[in-house]
Amino acid sequence: MRRAERLYLAAPCFKSGKALVLYIESQKFVSYTDFMQKILPGLLVAAGAALAYVWLHLPMLSNFSMQAFAGTLLILIILRKLRREKTWQLLSDQPQVELPLLTFAFLLLIGATGNIESYFYPAIYVYLFIVALAAPAGAAITAAMAAMLFFYALSGRFGPQEAGALITLPVILVFFLFAKRQYENSLATQQNLRQSQSQLEALEGKEQTLTAFLSSFLSPKLAAIRELAGKKDTPLKEIILQLDLLESESKKMAEQHQAQQTEPAASPPPVPPTNPPAYDTPEDRS
Repeated sequence: MRRAERLYLAAPCFKSGKALVLYIESQKFVSYTDFMQKILPGLLVAAGAALAYVWLHLPMLSNFSMQAFAGTLLILIILRKLRREKTWQLLSDQPQVELPLLTFAFLLLIGATGNIESYFYPAIYVYLFIVALAAPAGAAITAAMAAMLFFYALSGRFGPQEAGALITLPVILVFFLFAKRQYENSLATQQNLRQSQSQLEALEGKEQTLTAFLSSFLSPKLAAIRELAGKKDTPLKEIILQLDLLESESKKMAEQHQAQQTEPAASPPPVPPTNPPAYDTPEDRS
């Protein structure tokens, strides 16, 4: 369904034009976020590959390829230092910034030292591994296709040797993406287990709290009320006082339980009174 159709269907749900404007702005923000997360990394990878190809085809720049490679690595190190990240950390918190620089550096190094016949050609597998883990799958596929097109354009021929070297890129990328999917599934499973364990511990804590409340407060209080009601000389206000106290503690317990459900991380489990309140009976006053 197109965005215009969604807005047309959703328009009757809004009571004011301001709410409709807010909805449109939120949809724009969602679209921008999707673009930044899914499409932009692939475009940055393609831009880095195109820049490396243009650099190697310009004689005035190709002579300084190794200096450009060293300078790009220095820029990456400075960026990580500014973000207070480890220099040799594989995954960055902002991979969109580093993707074009990594693409440019790896392809420039391999292209300037012999292309497919370079001793540094296996470094392209390291590059694909980094992109597969740090970027979406679409960006990793774009990186593999851009690398294949880059090497083919530089060599100018497509013989058995070139075909064998280029075909390894999508094959190894499939294994990298599969390993990434398995790793993400494992992390999700561990997170679900931790969440289930925390929920189970919370339920056990609630059960213990309720048990303690019943045994240490509610049962003694009911016994005291029953004892007061069995005596003929007990004033009615004494029984009403005990009932009010019972109602007050029950409401407090219910409010604590509700607060724990709305904010489980911030609200500690309710602690029942360890000792029942002193009963204000005629015998106690005497």
